Amino acid sequence: MPAVSPSPLVVLTRARGEAGALAALLRRRGLRVRFLPAIREAAPARPERLRRARAALEAGAFAWVAVTSPRGAQALAGVRIPRGCRVAAVGPATARALKACGIRAAWTAGKVGVAGGRGLLAAFRKVPGLRGRRVLLPRSALASGELPRGLRSLGARAVTVEAYRILPAPLGTADRALLASGRAALVVLASGSAARFLARACPPSRRPPALAIGPETARQARRSGWRVAGVAARPDDREVASAV
Repeated sequence: MPAVSPSPLVVLTRARGEAGALAALLRRRGLRVRFLPAIREAAPARPERLRRARAALEAGAFAWVAVTSPRGAQALAGVRIPRGCRVAAVGPATARALKACGIRAAWTAGKVGVAGGRGLLAAFRKVPGLRGRRVLLPRSALASGELPRGLRSLGARAVTVEAYRILPAPLGTADRALLASGRAALVVLASGSAARFLARACPPSRRPPALAIGPETARQARRSGWRVAGVAARPDDREVASAV
């Protein structure tokens, strides 16, 4: 009897708790899945700055809050958003994280146009009276500067605050060997940070092809030397699964 070839292996760069739904969708399609978290999150290096930003937000110092990740949303937990301040989310997952913190997003960029930071900026271009208004961006220090620069070009006063740190997750010998072995058919890069950190663990000639969860991640992945075989239109589980 001829040997049965194993189904293709897809590496997910998030933990099981974050990517379990995506893994289930891929397994339904007959694919094997391996979880290989590329990043870990830590408290901000200067937590007092985040505390001051939260207090200023509650005091009415900001007209808008632009939230670019679920972790950024969690940094606002317990904050009372004052009347007159509106909150924008980069995508549905971030909007859900805000809702879990008791905060309603006025709109979600992924629903009204291009996903990611560029989608959020495109949505802000349609906001009247933005010039001179203060916009708070709680995010990682590693986040792209494209959004705050874009907001400032629109006349807004963008204020960034480190809400959390992104650090490389420890990779074991087996994890490194898997990336370089050729056994993985595809690695799903969930962020630019994941692309950069995993690039350090595997030489370019040995890396599997990559699927990026959005155009911004794709750009950073290519800069890190990954061969990007596909780009999901939106960072949504069904959209990513259909792009695999």
